[in-house]
Amino acid sequence: MRTSYVRFFFFIVLSIYFYSCDNQETTPLTNTQTPVTLTQEAPPRRFMETITRRLRVRETPDLEGTVLHILSDGVLVEFLYDSTNFTTEIIYNRKTYNAHWYKIQTEEKIEGWVYAAFVQFLPKEQNQKVVIQRETAELLEAANEERPEFTKKQQKQMQEPVNEGSITNYKNYLANLDRSNPNSIGQAINRFTTLFINHTNENTRDAAYIAFHNFYTNVLKTLQNSTNMNQYQHLATEIKRYQRATMQSDAFTRSLAANGINFGLKNGQVVLAEDVDFLYRVFYRECSIPMRAYMNQYQLEVPNFWLDNETLLIAPKELARWTLSWNYFVATYPDFVWHADAKRRLDKQLNILLQGTEKTPAFDPQTYILKAEFLQAYRHITDNYPESKIGRTFTEYVQTLKRNDWKISSTVTEAQNKVLRLLVL
Repeated sequence: MRTSYVRFFFFIVLSIYFYSCDNQETTPLTNTQTPVTLTQEAPPRRFMETITRRLRVRETPDLEGTVLHILSDGVLVEFLYDSTNFTTEIIYNRKTYNAHWYKIQTEEKIEGWVYAAFVQFLPKEQNQKVVIQRETAELLEAANEERPEFTKKQQKQMQEPVNEGSITNYKNYLANLDRSNPNSIGQAINRFTTLFINHTNENTRDAAYIAFHNFYTNVLKTLQNSTNMNQYQHLATEIKRYQRATMQSDAFTRSLAANGINFGLKNGQVVLAEDVDFLYRVFYRECSIPMRAYMNQYQLEVPNFWLDNETLLIAPKELARWTLSWNYFVATYPDFVWHADAKRRLDKQLNILLQGTEKTPAFDPQTYILKAEFLQAYRHITDNYPESKIGRTFTEYVQTLKRNDWKISSTVTEAQNKVLRLLVL
């Protein structure tokens, strides 16, 4: 009982600490502010508890789905805001159930589907305590910029050379596929399976996935430009509500869904978008540890359109979290085959975090004073990562801003360039 009280007191103190970090005084910045458009705020994290002894986490939401993990009673899992619009009837312990499926993530970062009858959402107060506990652990983990520990086998695998001959053959095959036909994506996946799974090392499979993804992106662009999207604009309401829409409208949309393309919203318009879940079900387990880490962050950003027509569609604080992730990734995996792309993403997000965009500038165009929401993003970094390289760098930058009365100047611009040199080069 005493231990429970101590834990409860710790969570209360920690809650107050995080609340105070996010509500620090920003007196110089509270006037003449232009608010950021926040049309895609991340939903609050929600956790569930298992209520059966052996709950299977399946790859797909059905009883035939591959079992990825088995959870015991009383285990916490995170709800990923995805559920089926159909139910499945089962008989368990002589009792009949008819329930939906929930997409979840385990504490071990395993994503999959669980039967909804055997989990229950945590009460609001208990859920908030778990959120604080998890985010604290994640902050501490991300703040450690030292290279993580790998087994000798993993270290050896990460040093194995890419089979350039196999990659060249695969690229030549992709070049001859019809980019105006969604079925070519399925053909590309089948060739990937034949050439690389169980035949090559992880680095070669990483390089093959990059080749596939470049091809996939080109197919997506071609289809977007050649498809009459007006006939699908009525799905906008459904996408806003459920983050996806039915892909059973006609033979064409069924073909899109079967090949990893679905609908998304960009600037209020229905467009074709990556079905990242579909792609990762195929490639995730075949790739290296660094590529999986890359995929995890990429999945947060795509196909969620966070920057549209020079307008920032997420809060600067959320952008700061993404910047932290890419900074950690770039520092941790210097030999990653797609390292240049990760650096490019870090560079882009850092520039926006420091300067804003044309339509969402970090400094007010009339007063040249830093906007409050951008300072809040910087303080999220400095308060939660004070001993890390990125934390110390932003602390110095904030101090420069304060000495210049929070206004843009040549000194502040020089300080921005220093941040970019330290964290990107």
